[in-house]
Amino acid sequence: MLSTSVLLRRACLLGQFAGLEQRGSAIIILQKRPFAVEQLQEAIIDLKDESHSFTNTIYSEFFAVMHGNQAEVDITVIFPCNENHIRKYTSQPVYFFRESVAAYQAIHLPYIAQLSTKAIDWVYNILDGTSEADRVLLKDEDAVNGFTFMPGTFGTMRCSCN
Repeated sequence: MLSTSVLLRRACLLGQFAGLEQRGSAIIILQKRPFAVEQLQEAIIDLKDESHSFTNTIYSEFFAVMHGNQAEVDITVIFPCNENHIRKYTSQPVYFFRESVAAYQAIHLPYIAQLSTKAIDWVYNILDGTSEADRVLLKDEDAVNGFTFMPGTFGTMRCSCN
């Protein structure tokens, strides 16, 4: 167990897939979905193939109904994971700060510049449309003020409205 969060309704586990140990470890993130009280007495549904949401390089997302308590969960698998992933999902102190243009230029840009290309390829894959194009909600191609808007890693494209 790397960490748990009651606030996020999430548990982060570190392990290996049988037969794939030589490829490295995996982080499995289980996140509980809100309960629909009117559905609590319905039968528990097994995990099915269509529950797979998406895959992007090492990240995959699934949806499942847990046996025993009928809790719906979003499952994120990071495989193979590295030390940076393990550090990210291990419990640690939380700090809040106010972002500013000066702080971004002095702190964030130098940090981003020192990252290896491999570490941020996933960002460029999203921006150029080679991955997750179906998750993009809004895109502005303006050369100066353009942006791409999409759900975050733990966002869902499913509507839970009744």
